[in-house]
Amino acid sequence: MPSLSILHTSDLHGRWTSDLVESLSRARAPDCLLLDCGDALRAGNLNPSRGHEFEAMAAAGYDTMAIGNRETHLWWWAMRRKLRDAPFTLLSSNMRNPRPPVEKWRVWEIGGARVGVFALTPVMVAAGSLGSRFASVVFDPPIEAARVAAASLGPTVDLVVALSHSGREFDRRLAREVAGIDLIIGGHDHTPGLPEGERVGSTLLTRTSPYGENFGEVEVSFGPDGPVMNARLITVGV
Repeated sequence: MPSLSILHTSDLHGRWTSDLVESLSRARAPDCLLLDCGDALRAGNLNPSRGHEFEAMAAAGYDTMAIGNRETHLWWWAMRRKLRDAPFTLLSSNMRNPRPPVEKWRVWEIGGARVGVFALTPVMVAAGSLGSRFASVVFDPPIEAARVAAASLGPTVDLVVALSHSGREFDRRLAREVAGIDLIIGGHDHTPGLPEGERVGSTLLTRTSPYGENFGEVEVSFGPDGPVMNARLITVGV
Protein backbone atom coordinates (compact mmCIF):
# COMPACT_ATOMS: atom_id res chain seq x y z
CA MET A 1 0.00 0.00 0.00
CA PRO A 2 1.50 3.39 -0.95
CA SER A 3 2.33 5.75 1.90
CA LEU A 4 4.19 9.01 2.37
CA SER A 5 4.60 11.93 4.73
CA ILE A 6 4.42 15.68 4.23
CA LEU A 7 6.36 18.07 6.45
CA HIS A 8 5.34 21.73 6.32
CA THR A 9 6.06 25.21 7.68
CA SER A 10 4.59 28.68 7.18
CA ASP A 11 5.10 32.35 8.01
CA LEU A 12 8.68 32.09 9.18
CA HIS A 13 9.46 35.69 8.10
CA GLY A 14 13.16 34.99 7.97
CA ARG A 15 13.41 33.52 11.47
CA TRP A 16 15.47 30.53 10.41
CA THR A 17 17.43 28.89 13.22
CA SER A 18 19.83 25.98 13.27
CA ASP A 19 17.34 24.15 15.54
CA LEU A 20 14.61 24.46 12.92
CA VAL A 21 16.82 23.30 10.05
CA GLU A 22 18.17 20.39 12.10
CA SER A 23 14.70 19.38 13.29
CA LEU A 24 13.33 19.34 9.75
CA SER A 25 16.34 17.45 8.42
CA ARG A 26 16.05 14.88 11.21
CA ALA A 27 12.31 14.40 10.69
CA ARG A 28 12.56 13.97 6.94
CA ALA A 29 12.20 10.38 5.73
CA PRO A 30 12.90 9.05 2.20
CA ASP A 31 9.22 9.09 1.16
CA CYS A 32 8.58 12.65 2.27
CA LEU A 33 7.78 16.06 0.80
CA LEU A 34 8.93 19.20 2.60
CA LEU A 35 6.71 22.21 1.79
CA ASP A 36 6.41 25.82 2.93
CA CYS A 37 3.16 27.79 2.77
CA GLY A 38 4.69 31.20 2.13
CA ASP A 39 6.21 34.25 3.84
CA ALA A 40 9.48 32.43 4.37
CA LEU A 41 11.38 35.63 3.56
CA ARG A 42 11.99 38.57 5.87
CA ALA A 43 11.68 41.17 3.10
CA GLY A 44 8.52 43.27 3.04
CA ASN A 45 6.07 43.16 0.14
CA LEU A 46 7.78 46.07 -1.65
CA ASN A 47 11.34 45.23 -0.65
CA PRO A 48 13.32 43.72 -3.56
CA SER A 49 16.15 42.38 -1.34
CA ARG A 50 17.54 38.97 -2.22
CA GLY A 51 16.13 36.09 -0.22
CA HIS A 52 19.17 34.85 1.70
CA GLU A 53 16.78 32.64 3.69
CA PHE A 54 16.85 30.26 0.74
CA GLU A 55 20.22 29.02 1.99
CA ALA A 56 18.53 27.61 5.09
CA MET A 57 15.73 26.13 3.01
CA ALA A 58 18.24 24.40 0.76
CA ALA A 59 20.04 22.98 3.81
CA ALA A 60 16.74 21.61 5.16
CA GLY A 61 15.89 20.07 1.77
CA TYR A 62 12.64 21.83 0.83
CA ASP A 63 10.86 20.61 -2.31
CA THR A 64 8.77 23.72 -2.97
CA MET A 65 6.95 26.64 -1.36
CA ALA A 66 3.95 28.86 -2.00
CA ILE A 67 4.46 32.45 -3.03
CA GLY A 68 3.30 34.44 -0.01
CA ASN A 69 2.85 38.19 0.03
CA ARG A 70 6.43 38.57 1.33
CA GLU A 71 7.72 36.90 -1.82
CA THR A 72 5.83 39.20 -4.21
CA HIS A 73 6.49 42.62 -5.69
CA LEU A 74 4.65 44.95 -8.04
CA TRP A 75 7.25 44.46 -10.77
CA TRP A 76 8.64 41.23 -12.07
CA TRP A 77 12.29 42.41 -12.15
CA ALA A 78 12.15 43.06 -8.38
CA MET A 79 10.36 39.82 -7.63
CA ARG A 80 12.89 37.89 -9.70
CA ARG A 81 15.68 39.48 -7.64
CA LYS A 82 14.01 38.28 -4.45
CA LEU A 83 13.64 34.74 -5.75
CA ARG A 84 16.81 34.26 -7.78
CA ASP A 85 18.56 32.16 -5.12
CA ALA A 86 15.62 29.77 -4.65
CA PRO A 87 16.87 26.17 -4.88
CA PHE A 88 13.48 24.90 -6.04
CA THR A 89 10.45 25.86 -8.12
CA LEU A 90 7.96 28.12 -6.30
CA LEU A 91 4.20 27.87 -6.77
CA SER A 92 1.30 30.27 -7.30
CA SER A 93 -1.77 29.09 -9.18
CA ASN A 94 -3.47 32.48 -9.18
CA MET A 95 -0.51 34.57 -10.37
CA ARG A 96 -1.33 35.71 -13.91
CA ASN A 97 1.25 34.36 -16.38
CA PRO A 98 3.89 33.18 -13.88
CA ARG A 99 7.50 33.02 -15.05
CA PRO A 100 10.37 30.80 -13.86
CA PRO A 101 11.09 30.04 -11.08
CA VAL A 102 7.32 30.23 -10.44
CA GLU A 103 4.85 27.63 -11.75
CA LYS A 104 1.13 27.07 -11.22
CA TRP A 105 1.51 23.53 -9.83
CA ARG A 106 3.82 20.53 -9.72
CA VAL A 107 3.52 16.76 -9.41
CA TRP A 108 5.80 14.44 -7.44
CA GLU A 109 5.97 10.65 -7.56
CA ILE A 110 6.76 9.60 -4.02
CA GLY A 111 6.01 6.66 -1.75
CA GLY A 112 4.36 4.80 -4.62
CA ALA A 113 1.86 7.64 -5.18
CA ARG A 114 1.52 10.74 -7.34
CA VAL A 115 1.09 13.98 -5.38
CA GLY A 116 -0.08 17.19 -7.04
CA VAL A 117 0.64 20.48 -5.23
CA PHE A 118 -0.71 23.91 -6.10
CA ALA A 119 -0.61 27.21 -4.22
CA LEU A 120 -2.70 30.34 -3.67
CA THR A 121 -1.22 33.79 -3.07
CA PRO A 122 -3.03 36.79 -1.57
CA VAL A 123 -4.29 39.09 -4.32
CA MET A 124 -1.82 41.96 -4.09
CA VAL A 125 -2.91 43.54 -7.40
CA ALA A 126 -6.06 42.16 -9.01
CA ALA A 127 -5.96 41.36 -12.70
CA GLY A 128 -8.09 43.93 -14.53
CA SER A 129 -7.90 46.50 -11.72
CA LEU A 130 -6.65 50.06 -12.06
CA GLY A 131 -3.43 49.02 -10.31
CA SER A 132 -2.79 46.33 -12.92
CA ARG A 133 -2.07 49.10 -15.43
CA PHE A 134 1.14 49.87 -13.52
CA ALA A 135 2.12 46.47 -12.07
CA SER A 136 3.64 43.55 -13.98
CA VAL A 137 2.72 41.01 -11.26
CA VAL A 138 -1.05 40.59 -10.97
CA PHE A 139 -3.34 37.92 -9.56
CA ASP A 140 -6.56 36.17 -10.50
CA PRO A 141 -9.31 35.34 -7.94
CA PRO A 142 -7.99 32.45 -5.80
CA ILE A 143 -11.18 30.35 -5.67
CA GLU A 144 -11.42 30.33 -9.47
CA ALA A 145 -7.73 29.48 -9.78
CA ALA A 146 -8.14 26.66 -7.24
CA ARG A 147 -10.98 25.13 -9.26
CA VAL A 148 -8.79 25.08 -12.36
CA ALA A 149 -5.83 23.59 -10.48
CA ALA A 150 -7.84 20.90 -8.68
CA ALA A 151 -9.67 19.90 -11.88
CA SER A 152 -6.40 19.74 -13.83
CA LEU A 153 -4.49 17.76 -11.21
CA GLY A 154 -7.24 15.49 -9.91
CA PRO A 155 -7.45 12.98 -12.79
CA THR A 156 -3.66 12.48 -12.88
CA VAL A 157 -2.69 12.17 -9.19
CA ASP A 158 -3.54 10.24 -6.03
CA LEU A 159 -3.41 13.26 -3.69
CA VAL A 160 -4.19 16.94 -4.32
CA VAL A 161 -2.54 19.39 -1.90
CA ALA A 162 -3.25 23.12 -1.73
CA LEU A 163 -0.75 25.49 -0.13
CA SER A 164 -3.11 28.30 0.81
CA HIS A 165 -1.42 31.49 2.00
CA SER A 166 -4.84 32.99 2.56
CA GLY A 167 -6.02 32.69 6.17
CA ARG A 168 -8.03 30.13 8.13
CA GLU A 169 -11.51 31.31 7.18
CA PHE A 170 -10.58 31.32 3.50
CA ASP A 171 -9.26 27.76 3.84
CA ARG A 172 -12.62 26.63 5.22
CA ARG A 173 -14.37 28.31 2.31
CA LEU A 174 -11.91 26.73 -0.12
CA ALA A 175 -12.69 23.27 1.26
CA ARG A 176 -16.44 23.87 0.99
CA GLU A 177 -16.49 25.42 -2.49
CA VAL A 178 -13.77 23.61 -4.46
CA ALA A 179 -14.11 19.89 -5.05
CA GLY A 180 -11.18 17.54 -5.32
CA ILE A 181 -8.75 18.99 -2.75
CA ASP A 182 -7.60 16.35 -0.26
CA LEU A 183 -5.31 18.47 1.94
CA ILE A 184 -5.11 22.22 2.56
CA ILE A 185 -1.99 23.51 4.29
CA GLY A 186 -2.70 27.05 5.43
CA GLY A 187 -0.95 30.20 6.58
CA HIS A 188 -0.89 34.01 6.34
CA ASP A 189 -3.09 35.12 9.27
CA HIS A 190 -0.74 33.94 12.07
CA THR A 191 -3.42 31.98 13.91
CA PRO A 192 -2.28 29.10 16.15
CA GLY A 193 -1.38 25.80 14.54
CA LEU A 194 -3.86 22.94 14.33
CA PRO A 195 -2.43 20.05 16.41
CA GLU A 196 -4.56 17.36 14.73
CA GLY A 197 -5.93 19.29 11.76
CA GLU A 198 -9.55 20.13 11.02
CA ARG A 199 -11.98 18.30 8.76
CA VAL A 200 -14.25 20.18 6.38
CA GLY A 201 -16.16 17.58 4.43
CA SER A 202 -13.62 15.19 2.95
CA THR A 203 -10.80 17.74 3.10
CA LEU A 204 -8.20 17.92 5.88
CA LEU A 205 -7.05 21.41 6.89
CA THR A 206 -3.80 21.88 8.77
CA ARG A 207 -1.38 24.70 9.61
CA THR A 208 1.59 25.48 11.82
CA SER A 209 2.09 28.36 14.23
CA PRO A 210 4.08 31.30 12.78
CA TYR A 211 7.78 32.10 13.30
CA GLY A 212 9.02 28.51 13.46
CA GLU A 213 7.63 27.55 16.86
CA ASN A 214 6.67 24.21 15.36
CA PHE A 215 6.34 22.41 12.04
CA GLY A 216 3.67 20.07 10.78
CA GLU A 217 3.63 16.48 9.63
CA VAL A 218 0.84 14.76 7.72
CA GLU A 219 1.09 10.99 7.36
CA VAL A 220 -0.72 9.71 4.29
CA SER A 221 -1.68 6.18 3.31
CA PHE A 222 -3.91 5.04 0.47
CA GLY A 223 -6.76 2.55 0.60
CA PRO A 224 -9.70 1.57 -1.58
CA ASP A 225 -11.62 4.68 -0.53
CA GLY A 226 -8.78 7.12 -1.17
CA PRO A 227 -6.16 8.81 1.03
CA VAL A 228 -6.16 8.40 4.81
CA MET A 229 -4.41 11.35 6.51
CA ASN A 230 -3.29 12.06 10.07
CA ALA A 231 -1.85 15.44 11.06
CA ARG A 232 0.28 16.53 14.00
CA LEU A 233 2.53 19.40 15.06
CA ILE A 234 6.14 18.87 16.14
CA THR A 235 7.81 21.36 18.47
CA VAL A 236 11.13 22.58 17.09
CA GLY A 237 14.14 21.21 18.93
CA VAL A 238 12.27 18.24 20.44
